[in-house]
Formats: sequence, C-alpha cells, structure tokens
Amino acid sequence: MFMPLLGWVALSLTACSSLVGNSEFGCKGMPNSVTCMSVRDVHKLTDGEDYQEKINLVSKKQQNGEVVTKDEIQSLTKGNKNKRIAIESGQYTPVPKPAADPQPIRSESMVMRILIDPYENTDGDLVVAGYIYTEIVPRAWDVGEPNRYNKSNAVLTPLQSPQPR
Repeated sequence: MFMPLLGWVALSLTACSSLVGNSEFGCKGMPNSVTCMSVRDVHKLTDGEDYQEKINLVSKKQQNGEVVTKDEIQSLTKGNKNKRIAIESGQYTPVPKPAADPQPIRSESMVMRILIDPYENTDGDLVVAGYIYTEIVPRAWDVGEPNRYNKSNAVLTPLQSPQPR
C-alpha cells in the first residue's frame, strides 16, 4: 500500500520537470523575453571602471530582441583596460577615480563594563549584582579606507628553502 503511493508521488513530482528544460532561463514580465544572467555573469559584467558601458551595450542588445550569450559577456569583460575617453576641447569633466581595492571593514564597537558593588537596599536586603556591559559606540562600516594598522600592501609568500649551491 505504501510503496505504490510513494511511486505515484515521485512520478507526479518529476513528470513536469522532465518535459521542460533550458540551460538559460527567462525573466517573466520582461519585454522581448530578456534572459536573466547568473550572479557570476553580473559580477563579471560590472567588474572594472567601464562597467556602465558594458551594461548599456548588453541592455540595448536584449531590448532589440538579441540573445546575449556567455561568450559575448566574456569578450566584453576581456576588453581593452587602457581605454581613453575623448571629450571636446575646453570641456572639463572631473571624474572621480574609484578606490583601487575597496575593502569593507567592520569597525569594533566600544563597550563599557560597569561594576556594581554589593549594597543594602531600603528594605534591608543585600543586593550582590556584579557587572553590567553596555555598548557606547556601535559597530560601523568603513569602505575604501586604507588599513590603518598596515601601511604597506604586503603580499604573503610561502616560505622557501634555500637552494643548494
């Protein structure tokens, strides 16, 4: 009795999924069946200083109904790193440089420890409390600030034994 029921449940759960399958998936409600990208593809697309140009190019292709493949995204990410932008003469456009290697750092909170000595209250009872801990300065995020403890960008290398001469 239990085995046929278990077989029927397993068949009903897998029957619909075995008929349909694509390596890429679409986003419902998007125009021209825009394909969604994985998190890894989005990270590759937005890595670098010219990420907005890459995003605009991919968006235009998808809005025109073209399918953007992973190979096209990889070719965009391997583009020229030393790209220069030409502007009209006499036009000054200050562009802030992004942080070279922004590191999110979580600062420590400042905690105060308060000792409460034993005391006798108004009813004549002895109260032995102990310590109370309170947070004075909460934790905060610091982004893009240099490491204040290490002034150099040290690279860790494994230990090497001296070569025999």
